[in-house]
Amino acid sequence: QNGRVQDGDLGVVNLAIVASGNECEFLYQFMLSGTHTPVGNLSTGYTAFFYDLDNGVNEPSTESIELCKSDQTGPFEMTTIEEACRDQGQPDPCLNTTVNVSSHGSGECLVAYGTERGYGFDNPTNQSQILQPVADMVPVDGVVYDPPICNVANGRNCTTSERVIAQRYINVTFTEGPGQFTVTYRLGQIPIDGIGQIPPRAGRNFLYSVLGTYPSVFVTPQYPCPPPSPPPPSPPPSPPPPS
Repeated sequence: QNGRVQDGDLGVVNLAIVASGNECEFLYQFMLSGTHTPVGNLSTGYTAFFYDLDNGVNEPSTESIELCKSDQTGPFEMTTIEEACRDQGQPDPCLNTTVNVSSHGSGECLVAYGTERGYGFDNPTNQSQILQPVADMVPVDGVVYDPPICNVANGRNCTTSERVIAQRYINVTFTEGPGQFTVTYRLGQIPIDGIGQIPPRAGRNFLYSVLGTYPSVFVTPQYPCPPPSPPPPSPPPSPPPPS
């Protein structure tokens, strides 16, 4: 299902799983709220997050995304949790990404693809799950994950965590705030002996969100008007007339 993640704040694009692979190009464009009027380039940069890049059983149907630089996008950078750990000075042990990033076209196009199996239960629902220090990421319930990330506690089947979610996402930072950009979503081919018959209406979800950045805003202090000047002193009384 395309649209918005249930009980979350992420957008979702679903591609059907087919043996020969599948791909679709999406145009992301900012509009004036409540209209279909493009806003054009923004006054500040922003970051697009793409989550849950992984693959299925025995590595079929690998998820990948591709973005290419153009006059419309301007320069951008694609990074992972590893760069976030380093840039934010988070203490070791931090996290290693499970997403590979490569380039082609003289570096004008960047491709990110998953390298580990996904289970469905480990899909994120909110961008707050990654926008936090790694030490604060909490475990979530799920099935056995190999290797386990956290320990069983309080009777919970604690086998994966927000750390897994963080390992499978990428940042795409647009420094010039383009009013639109294009993403190509791809699902890899499925070997004939990979998973056998494809279930009807089977698909894979691509999850995304966008976070704006704001420069410091300086406001000129406005002081209250000074009180009005006191009225001039009254003139002295006139002398009495001569007698």
